[in-house]
Amino acid sequence: IASCLVGSEMCIRDRLGLLVDFGDVCKKDPQVLVDLSARVLTLVDGLGLPFISIVGCSMPPSINEAVKKPNSQAVVMRKEMVAWRQLRQMFRQFPIVFGDYGVRGPRSSSAPNPNVNGKIRYTIENGAFIARGQSKAKDDGEQMYRLSQLVVSSPHYMGAAFSWGDQEIHRRAIREKKVGPGGANCWIKFDTSHHLALSLIHISEPTRQEAI
Repeated sequence: IASCLVGSEMCIRDRLGLLVDFGDVCKKDPQVLVDLSARVLTLVDGLGLPFISIVGCSMPPSINEAVKKPNSQAVVMRKEMVAWRQLRQMFRQFPIVFGDYGVRGPRSSSAPNPNVNGKIRYTIENGAFIARGQSKAKDDGEQMYRLSQLVVSSPHYMGAAFSWGDQEIHRRAIREKKVGPGGANCWIKFDTSHHLALSLIHISEPTRQEAI
């Protein structure tokens, strides 16, 4: 990487950032991400890159890898966020920005599956609170109202006004009239809306602290 960048024209290099993409990190230790990123950052030191983005996703490709039992819940660590925060502290001289896959990992399948489980992936501080339901083949959508109630009643819920996604979760938790349970694509949108709103706060906080 370093040799390629050194040989680039200055006008190109001034606009060229570096993406360090770890892909699926659900089975990796966060410290491994930090150590590997640190090696790359050492190689590109002095090149004057406008930004360096660290990307990875801790969300497993299948919900049953994150929450073992149907109709239960668990918290998954966002290892990429933990690593990013540590790297920002270690390498303050670098313009390290946050990259993200969102609520679905790079190995997630979009193929139709009649047995897919109902789920809500609710991003929290350094993690994701996941409420898992059961096979949709055994359910008419009723589980999504129950899962919404579970999220809204949890200490992680940020309130209906926090994001559009939070509002949609709340509407289903209270069983608002004329609001259906929502299909899989709808819930990806709801989860992503909340995820983006909270991630923006998390990645903005270190910048504000560094400016003090």
